[in-house]
Amino acid sequence: MTACTRASFARPAVGGDRGTSDAWGVDAATAAGTRGGGRRPNQDAFGMAFGVPQPGGLLVTVLDGHGPAGHFIARHVRDRLPAWVAACVGEAQNTPPPTPPKTPGGGGGNAATAVEPGGGAYRAGMNFTLNDATGAMHTCHGSDMPPLTAALRRAYIALDEDLCAGRSTLLAASKVTPDTSGCCAVTALVLDDGTLLVASCGDSSAFLAVSRSRSAGASSPTEAPYLVRPVSLAHKPSGAEATRIRLAGGRIGSIPNEEHILRVWPSESSKDPGFGLAVARAFGDVYWKPAGVCSTPDIVAKTIHPDDAFLVLCTDGVTDVMSPQEVVTCAGTALENRCNAGEAVLKAAEKAWADKWPKHTRDDITVAVLVLQPGLLLQGQEAGA
Repeated sequence: MTACTRASFARPAVGGDRGTSDAWGVDAATAAGTRGGGRRPNQDAFGMAFGVPQPGGLLVTVLDGHGPAGHFIARHVRDRLPAWVAACVGEAQNTPPPTPPKTPGGGGGNAATAVEPGGGAYRAGMNFTLNDATGAMHTCHGSDMPPLTAALRRAYIALDEDLCAGRSTLLAASKVTPDTSGCCAVTALVLDDGTLLVASCGDSSAFLAVSRSRSAGASSPTEAPYLVRPVSLAHKPSGAEATRIRLAGGRIGSIPNEEHILRVWPSESSKDPGFGLAVARAFGDVYWKPAGVCSTPDIVAKTIHPDDAFLVLCTDGVTDVMSPQEVVTCAGTALENRCNAGEAVLKAAEKAWADKWPKHTRDDITVAVLVLQPGLLLQGQEAGA
């Protein structure tokens, strides 16, 4: 079953060359994969919260759960992240320190082992600014990180600490633990001053669509109408991420018949569930935390420009079968036709799975399209599920 949502959010005018009438619009869709004959729950999720971390702000998140209880973990992170972002940003802005958001039900918790996520294997933290002319990401570290970026990073880490410490009585009541389950996440935070932050933890993706006609002159009939700017980094256990994992004591390898997929195994043999993680960063996954798997996000920051049309957030159920340009072109065509862009990308991904791997089980698919350009503003509010 496919669940679709369409929503638009009025917000204060930002002035400048973005005009005096503006709003955010979001199209989102999700569908379960075909593993287990379609009986397995959809472990993906999406969420949106208006007025976070301040009036006129919007938080949009796409999540991809994994492990036996991944769908519970993904929904827990979706529901709790807005409160953690609001609290951490408020503290960074030197407002009276907020009371840390409590997981529903208060204390207590499940049987998850209390650990310091990352097991000392955190990177110092990285922030990327996006060059609007070239699309290149430039890096700053540590003390150079702007307060808002540091607050968003802290919200991810604090939420994961709370989750891994077993403080959720709701999860405990369902006998759910994050020991061998977790989720990846990619989040877009937009403020009414035109600031855009994209945080990523895991292998979900974010693509910025830039109007070619406004940024590089009128496009020819053979050119795609939108340029693509990738604004997330995939955290797979390879390259620098593999080095970080190994330094923490984690093991990296593959399983028979899947040699092309590298996985992380827990560093302690006594806590080996018998399978490895295909990502190097995630919420939850307590058994893998001492092996270097952490929730520290990479964050891309930029100011929204008039030629920034929309942002696509999606799980790997999309990017495994569609290129970034295909994703953006599909979403842009749907928006111009006043169709649900999230649903359009989802349907295109389902078709691509069927065409490329007709005998392969399809992954869960989730897409959220955040409209940044007033001319592409979505019509109407909720479009049902």
